[in-house]
Amino acid sequence: MLRLLVMVSLVAVPAFAEDDCTLSEDAIRPQLDAKKLPKGARLTEQRRHDRVHRETLVFADGLEATLQVGGCAHIGLSVALSSKKSVTAKLTPSQAVALMKKVLPMLPLAETATLQPKIFLDALDAAKTVPATFPVPLPCGDATCELSLELAGTKKTLIIAYDFAL
Repeated sequence: MLRLLVMVSLVAVPAFAEDDCTLSEDAIRPQLDAKKLPKGARLTEQRRHDRVHRETLVFADGLEATLQVGGCAHIGLSVALSSKKSVTAKLTPSQAVALMKKVLPMLPLAETATLQPKIFLDALDAAKTVPATFPVPLPCGDATCELSLELAGTKKTLIIAYDFAL
């Protein structure tokens, strides 16, 4: 459900006039620092469409991390992980939490990044009991956070998302 909310808020953004947006254009910018990439990693996508910036980092082991930042009246942040080895249909919520806790600190973020892994890491740590099924609601104060597993198609994707009304 949160995933749908984040997607709708990010897709519906162009319908707003620039002056009607609460989220500053400055917040919608590249998040990764290309000069700090881990050994063997490469940026494979970096694009902006309307009020959404998306970029994909592929680590040397094939793990893909796609970061997305955008919004207008809401700020939506997400990190999506895909990997034939690590993200499968058999991934449990507990394993997903562990994978996110491992990958989030490895992201080579720019000093000016809007997306801060601490938001997600704190939410993952604060989740006292991890349910047996997805989606996993996460405590993020006044924001809505969720960890979900997308199984559609051949590419399985683990997504942690944050949505906050401005």
